[in-house]
Amino acid sequence: YSLILFSGEGRILFKGLPAAAAKQQLHLAWKSTWPWGPTMYGQGLQALSSVVGLIDTRGQPQHVVVFLSDGKPGDSQRQFESSVTKLRDSTNDRLHLHTLGFG
Repeated sequence: YSLILFSGEGRILFKGLPAAAAKQQLHLAWKSTWPWGPTMYGQGLQALSSVVGLIDTRGQPQHVVVFLSDGKPGDSQRQFESSVTKLRDSTNDRLHLHTLGFG
């Protein structure tokens, strides 16, 4: 499990942890996390791309990502599409991306 926060930049809070450790880190993270800056989807996707490249996935055929947002993207359509294309290329079709927007 990994957690990436994004707004004006992508911040990787933790990456590739087993469930119990991720639960503990998530509990600590929510106390010190708040929204800041514009909602730049591309920044989150760039950070995701770097995390996917760092996690050892031997024996795991794919990554499953839940992408949550509290608003409309601040990226241009071109920037967003470029980020999605780079992410798709870097994961070799091993990525299942689920999205959910609030607001």
